[in-house]
Amino acid sequence: MARLRLVRWFVLDLLVVGMLAGTAFAATGGGVLGEIASTGVFRVGLRSDVRPFAYVDELGRPAGFCVDMALLLTAKLSEYAGRPVEMQVVPITSTNRLDKVASGEAMIEMGASTHNATRDVVVDFSLPYFLSETSFMVRASGGIVSLADLAGKTVCAARGTSNLPALEAAVADGRVPASLIEVADSHEQGVKWLRDGKVDAYFTDTVLLQSLRASWPKPADFVVVQESIHTEPYGWILPEDDSDWRDFVDNFLIWTLEVSCAEEVFLLDELGIMSACRDGEWSVFDAVYDKWFGPLSATPIARSAQFDALLATMQWPDVLEVWPGSAGK
Repeated sequence: MARLRLVRWFVLDLLVVGMLAGTAFAATGGGVLGEIASTGVFRVGLRSDVRPFAYVDELGRPAGFCVDMALLLTAKLSEYAGRPVEMQVVPITSTNRLDKVASGEAMIEMGASTHNATRDVVVDFSLPYFLSETSFMVRASGGIVSLADLAGKTVCAARGTSNLPALEAAVADGRVPASLIEVADSHEQGVKWLRDGKVDAYFTDTVLLQSLRASWPKPADFVVVQESIHTEPYGWILPEDDSDWRDFVDNFLIWTLEVSCAEEVFLLDELGIMSACRDGEWSVFDAVYDKWFGPLSATPIARSAQFDALLATMQWPDVLEVWPGSAGK
């Protein structure tokens, strides 16, 4: 019963806290893990525009693959701290996500963020949890079916994304034969420009394009052209120079890959994830993935052999025996 109250407590608290603006924060000793253990507060940076990774649902609540993973991480942090940990949501955008984590306002950003060398200069990243590619979406009536058809056209990507420099490089070297690049302030603006004819193609991660198309009032107006210009490995953004926190998050990801649904029925059910676990032998990661990307989801994305191989190589030995440990040790 104690565990039941613990899980319900932080889930209900998330719904009450909602999308916080201007969350107060203060650094304490012992890095992020020490601060969480001493304050009982876990500040998670979440986007509202990267469905199905993180978005705001029709009731105004955070939802998505990364939100479910954040809830699971909060449960394990409560176990580590030996006390209920409150998950507070810090609103983050594509342009301020690095600053929010680097400043400590958010302890982690859990969304569709590509791990690249430029970003790694100012923040750290977790192990990759997703693989996507930069491709593009066009109007169904535009007659564009390949990169070659973009000759002389206007293309677009969002400011602050890794897709924008990838697109700029592809235009510069001729892989994308466009004549002009427009820069949108958000995915929503980019899609509106595409709809209105201001741009001829909108570039971002394939999974986001498919989600943007599916959530549009008239999905048939758009076509996603799955011709890639860049590979996008997603990781969760972490503060620099805090190896204990990075290790905890990495081990959390490995735990989701290794532990079965059957072993975590209680937790998955309390978080509303168990309903997606149609096979008790699936891992926790499989259950969350199937909920948001499986064949019955709004955004079905089959895992590639490359993605499965990457996940398999990350499962180093003994994690389940030693993790999550205890703040009291």
